[in-house]
Formats: sequence, structure tokens, C-alpha cells
Amino acid sequence: MRREKSSVGKTLASVLVLALVALGGFVLVRGSGDDGRTSLRVTMPDAGQLEVGASVRAAGVLIGTIKSVKLDSQRHAELTLALQQGVLPLHQDAKLTVRPSNLLGEDYVDLDPGSDSAPFMRTDYLPAKQTAVATNIQDVLDTLDAPRGAQLARS
Repeated sequence: MRREKSSVGKTLASVLVLALVALGGFVLVRGSGDDGRTSLRVTMPDAGQLEVGASVRAAGVLIGTIKSVKLDSQRHAELTLALQQGVLPLHQDAKLTVRPSNLLGEDYVDLDPGSDSAPFMRTDYLPAKQTAVATNIQDVLDTLDAPRGAQLARS
């Protein structure tokens, strides 16, 4: 009888230890509830047609999404990007460009992590001077006068 209680106690203790180890592993993998992603904050004069959930790509590969788009006190766009683990740190010469993804006006973020010869960034912030918005066909047509724009649209 005594052996049965002892083995039940050992089994119960083993199950409890395994449950705690599994819970600890789950907490480490999940982090603070951000699905294993890291954030990058970006300030830029114009965010184009960017929306929350738009793609963030590097060399054409999807590496994250836009988590938020806000307007700061100086009327600049302030983006928060949710990036996959391993994308950061970026190099100090990293660049971000807003590019059109299709003719419907949807945009995505193209993130150039910078050159290997440049040191790593010390923060998770990319300033406006390292950002750009690519020119799209609508921008070109908007600069033309009405008759020329209409003529090109008919062509």
C-alpha cells in the first residue's frame, strides 16, 4: 500500500513539473503577447496611402505589417511596424520607402536594412530623413495640366 502512494505521489509530482516547464516555455515563446514580433517606430513627412495591416517587405520578402499609423504634433506620420524576430537590429544607414503595390492605390513598406559595413542602430526608431515615398503614376498625372492629363488618360 505504501508503494502505491509513493508512486502516485512521484507521478503527480512529475506531471506537475512537466506542466510548469511547458508553461514556462509557452511564456518564453509568446513573450509579452506580441506574437514573437519586434517593433520599429518610424517618422515620415508623408505615409502615402498606408493603412494598418499593410505589408512590410525587405528584398520582396514579407517581414511584417504596419501596426499603427498616427499623426504627430508636427503633422508627420508616425508608424509602428510589427516585424518578425531576427529583422532587428538594422544598420544605421537603413532606409524605408513607401511603394505602390498595385494600380488600385494600395501601398506597402519596403525596408532596406542598410549596409553590412555600417554599425547597427542603437534604437528601434528610424527618423524621417531615412524615409521616402516612391513616385506613382497618379502623382505624375496630377502634375500635368488638365488637357495633357486627359489626353494621356485616353491613350
